[in-house]
Amino acid sequence: MIKKISKNRLKFFRQLQKKKYRQEHGLYVVSGLRAVQEALSAAEIAIESVLIDEAQLHLMNELPRTIDKEVLTLSGDEFRQLVEEKTPQGIALVVKKPHFSLDVRRLPQALLYLEEINDPGNLGTLMRSAAWFGWQAILLSKNSVDPYAPKTVRASAGTIAHLQIYENVGAAELEQLKKAGRYRLIAASAHTGQELTTFTLNSRTKRILALGSEAHGLSKRILTLSDWQVNIKRPGKGESLNLAMAGTIFLYHFTLISSLDFKGAGKHE
Repeated sequence: MIKKISKNRLKFFRQLQKKKYRQEHGLYVVSGLRAVQEALSAAEIAIESVLIDEAQLHLMNELPRTIDKEVLTLSGDEFRQLVEEKTPQGIALVVKKPHFSLDVRRLPQALLYLEEINDPGNLGTLMRSAAWFGWQAILLSKNSVDPYAPKTVRASAGTIAHLQIYENVGAAELEQLKKAGRYRLIAASAHTGQELTTFTLNSRTKRILALGSEAHGLSKRILTLSDWQVNIKRPGKGESLNLAMAGTIFLYHFTLISSLDFKGAGKHE
């Protein structure tokens, strides 16, 4: 059903720009045609509403499936009040935040752990990379940026809807995953440990890839818990790689070695 948005609904959805109200109502916003298309391709997505600029109603024909939830039209000015974008494309989803409990019996084989990631662009890009390489779950520590913030969701290009996201995961939870779930912890390091391209792993090994904050890397506690530390060798110039760039390289490598049967010395169990 398509109808004009009411003032009360407009005010309510505008509040979702703030973390307080996203948490209170359990909702977040996905904006932009490509991001909306990507999010709608997720099997488990729970849609609250579709918001669309009344001048862009034709975009409904470009969605990958029929929408059985309310579709609310807005003026161009009203739509710009809802999304933090300079040139919004005129379509957005209001999505119910899923809740996941850290049950070791239901977790996938490969987990990405992110400790105190502060930049929403980096977190969103890592989500996008994780989804691309088939990683299904991300564990976030305390003091990390909100994964459902508009900038994070936008950087994820809608792939957030494909992921299981576990928040407030600390060293104690990782230690429990290692003990109860037999996960092995691989810590990404700037300089120490084994060079990434020489590191192999049994494809059946359950693993947690840990990446640290942009400024400080992983904490000593996480490094102490780790089974291995790995780094990316620098063949050229530059002080360091951007976190999202480095994380994408790590994700690709550990996806690759999971799909290939490496033989010879040096393979870790």
